[in-house]
Order: sequence, then C-alpha cells, then structure tokens
Amino acid sequence: PKYPRAALISGEEGWVLFSVDVTETGEVENVRVVDGEKKDVFQLEARRAVSKWKYRPFVDQTGNPTRKRDHLVRVE
Repeated sequence: PKYPRAALISGEEGWVLFSVDVTETGEVENVRVVDGEKKDVFQLEARRAVSKWKYRPFVDQTGNPTRKRDHLVRVE
C-alpha cells in the first residue's frame, strides 16, 4: 500500500485488519475493516491495495477451487 503522506511526515505507524472474501478464481471481494490501530489513517490505502490482491484459489477436500469467506488479512 501507498503510505499516507501525513502519516509519513508525522512518523505514525499502524495496522488494519480486514475480512475479505476470495473467489474461486482468487479475486478479492467484499473487503471489510474488522480492527486496526490508527485505522482511520491507514484504511483507505490499505483497502485499495488489498482489493487488488490476487490469491491462489482455496481448494475444497476434492481439490476443486472454492470460495473462501471471511479470510482475515492484516496490513501493517
């Protein structure tokens, strides 16, 4: 993620915890903020980055791609 300019200047650090859904093709959908430290400062850029991520698809017991709901992602 792009570091917010104001946070960079002031030396602020933080993290944001997201819950996301990963489709059968590895695309990220339904990005939701769950928790965070200074999340009001970092969530916009962190959300923008997470939304662009691509995962190797999760698979079920038979090896077929499956949707993964509520996958937790922490961005520091």
